[in-house]
Amino acid sequence: MNASGREGRALLFGLSALCAVLGAALVVSQSVALPAGLAFCVLAAAILNNPRFGLYLTVFALFVGTPSLRLFLDGDVLQFFPYAPLTLLTLASLFAHAAARRESLAAHSPFFIVVALIAAYQTLGVFWAPRLEFALGHAASVYINAAFFYLVLRLADTEERLERLYKILLASTLMNTAWMGVAAWTHFEGAYELLPGVELNFELFSNERWSRVGGLAAANQSAGLLVFSAMLAAGFSRLRTGWRRTAFVCLALYFFFWVVVSASRGAILAAVGGAGLFLLVHPKTRASVLRRTVVLVVVVAATVLLSKPGFIDRMLVGFGYSGPLLFTEEKGGGDTQENVSGSGARLRMWSDALKVMAEDPHKLLLGLGPGGFIHHTGEPEVHSLWLAFFFDMGLFGAVLGVFSLFILLRRSRNALARAPDAVAKTMLMAVMTGVVCEVFIHSLIDHDLTSAVSRFIWLYMACLAANLGVAERAAPETARLDAEEGLYAT
Repeated sequence: MNASGREGRALLFGLSALCAVLGAALVVSQSVALPAGLAFCVLAAAILNNPRFGLYLTVFALFVGTPSLRLFLDGDVLQFFPYAPLTLLTLASLFAHAAARRESLAAHSPFFIVVALIAAYQTLGVFWAPRLEFALGHAASVYINAAFFYLVLRLADTEERLERLYKILLASTLMNTAWMGVAAWTHFEGAYELLPGVELNFELFSNERWSRVGGLAAANQSAGLLVFSAMLAAGFSRLRTGWRRTAFVCLALYFFFWVVVSASRGAILAAVGGAGLFLLVHPKTRASVLRRTVVLVVVVAATVLLSKPGFIDRMLVGFGYSGPLLFTEEKGGGDTQENVSGSGARLRMWSDALKVMAEDPHKLLLGLGPGGFIHHTGEPEVHSLWLAFFFDMGLFGAVLGVFSLFILLRRSRNALARAPDAVAKTMLMAVMTGVVCEVFIHSLIDHDLTSAVSRFIWLYMACLAANLGVAERAAPETARLDAEEGLYAT
């Protein structure tokens, strides 16, 4: 058995043993306090012993939106999710191990230029943000996300490790679908005050509360994670044969089913757009996919009609339909045309933020600062990653957004041209498709840079940056082996 197999089995055995111990502690103590304390101590010890385990655990828990720590600041709310302390603990473990072994901590990637500029400017933005404490909280979110980005690059630096990280991401997405199923039928929430203005919040993103299901994460973010994971599963299906290929194809379709259940119009349009672009640039798979298009259309139509017929209204309104809703009752507090669409609300919040910037022209140049958009509009996020560059950092941020796009496109083109036709290249294409779906299409109307939901975008970009690095490192080695084979053949 190789080292990878032993590590994977040890991870599975350790998590199973931990679950058994926690279950026993819960039964004996009849309280969540004892198993929660035991879990923290065991996981902390495991992370300090092996930072790579910490990364895997952080990725697995990244989607979890409950429990969360909420801080109330006179109308503004800061929220931190479980992945944040896991990221910091993993970072401390990595630094300690590197210092003990005198290893380099470098993780070379041109993306660090963009990450460093975002972090630096968000730090400066604290000085002109409307609320200092609130701005510091959002800046802290950027630092945590940047640390997570670094950990993925540093610890998922081979095909083997990257593949394991992707499988853990698929497992976490699978668990979230289970909670989405629970959220479709039940609802629970609660808050425990730890200190004045500080509480531990438990909330299931349920159909009862939101008229949509998201499970342990908000509906749009859960749907985005499902789209990205569906592309990963499709990539794995190209690397497997027999029943394993069939299993990954079914997994991708299963994730797509839950995208529809979430009723996220932006996510499903992103999935269609990303898949269409992939077929355009990768003709080898076009014929086989198009042969199955009829089956896919039937599956999607059945999914919509059986799980979320109101989703049809969301699509119609989004494309300009102004007549009566077909599958949704129009009643007070329910899904009116504007609520079904969501576009009206986005235009209003963006317009409100632009008015604030227009009243103080220097804000057009410098931006509203970290958390400034949320403070002025009362919204939980900007609802557009690319507009977040402008609202947070002004015209400088808009230029930075264009610069990051240039680096992304250039690196991706070069990596595809040079990477060998192997695991790294196949998964690179899958990840690139997922990034096109979520970062280029869905992010036009969702996501953010500094709010609590921004962690998803940093995850997708970290996966792409790591995969680009692995593919580029594989290219010179493949060229050397090909040259040697030619020499020997001669």
